[in-house]
Amino acid sequence: MTNPRKDRLLSRDLVSILVAQTCFGYSFSSFLLFPKFLVTELGANPAQIGQVATANRFSTMVGLLVSGVMVDRFGRRPFLTAGAVLMTLASLSFYWVHEFGSLIFLLRGCQGLAFGMAFAAGSALVVDLAPPRKLAQAIGYFGVTMLSTNALAPLSVEALAAVSGWRFAFAAAALGAGACVLASFLIREPRRGQIETRQVSGLLQVALDPKQLRCALVIAIVGAAFATVFVLHQPFAVEVGLDQLSLFFVAYTGAALLVRLGAGPFVDRIGRSRVAVGSLFLYAVAVSLTADLPEVGLLALGALLGLAHGFFYPSFNALAVEGANEHDRGKIMAVFQAWFTAGGAFGTFALGALAHAQGYPVVFLVVGVAAFLALGVLAISPEGRPAFRR
Repeated sequence: MTNPRKDRLLSRDLVSILVAQTCFGYSFSSFLLFPKFLVTELGANPAQIGQVATANRFSTMVGLLVSGVMVDRFGRRPFLTAGAVLMTLASLSFYWVHEFGSLIFLLRGCQGLAFGMAFAAGSALVVDLAPPRKLAQAIGYFGVTMLSTNALAPLSVEALAAVSGWRFAFAAAALGAGACVLASFLIREPRRGQIETRQVSGLLQVALDPKQLRCALVIAIVGAAFATVFVLHQPFAVEVGLDQLSLFFVAYTGAALLVRLGAGPFVDRIGRSRVAVGSLFLYAVAVSLTADLPEVGLLALGALLGLAHGFFYPSFNALAVEGANEHDRGKIMAVFQAWFTAGGAFGTFALGALAHAQGYPVVFLVVGVAAFLALGVLAISPEGRPAFRR
């Protein structure tokens, strides 16, 4: 017989984690409009924008992989706190950015490390506390902590930048990370079983597991598609005369939140494989349509991508981590997000250069084709095949 107390999803400790991550998410999401800052304030070109985004994502990947090992060995909460402290300091330091140069790469690199630390710690805590039957739903709620600020932060940043300047807006972003530092001390980390050497896999062993390699290929391509749309749609929109870029983030966030909060409980019931395959098809369509941004519009594009990402990420993440040893969960979650980030790093670097040479529409068509290829890989994999069974 099921213990209803044990099967309850939103425990006090899980709520504390979600609050801390929401505060961190506000600071992180405040920099979603950073490409607009680079274009309008510093005159950066698409290749330079891609290079900055790559530096941020590469440092995120490093932070995820290192922290993924450390949180399994030394505990989760200290890395959440340390990541929030680093994010606070890096955000405040943008006061001294007045031209395109090395300081931008350094600070965005620090923010990437901070995100890696906070994500590895927070996601492992969520998996530790979630009832196994509601794992995808719990991961979806964890994603809501970032999604809920994906609209609020860009809106406030765009408004603050218009009234008081970008540096004031970035200083305000530091307040969110500072609030996360304080909220992290409210989290009670759950006890885990005694660690035995035979129970713990090394990071390389986890990363080279056949299941994780299959998931890595799919999520890396999706990461490239996601980052390319998020970063390069902004200079494309400026080029074609679209204003109020925050509308994209409002629509994206609204659609993704609708999925996570409204349909989240049904993902595990419908089947994680079915949801992952179906939503990846929608993902590929959304990315391809970005090539026709002037006709599609920021609101429609944001809503379509939000629906796709809102369904795909938690369902596929749950497929990757289900059945994992409790002492390997931090590494698996970190490796999964690291591959997503690595795809984004490669995508923004290579496709930023391609956009500079050939224009934005070509870039979005290329990455759209790649997303359809990822769908094919998932469909024939052991993780995706159950989607086609009756």
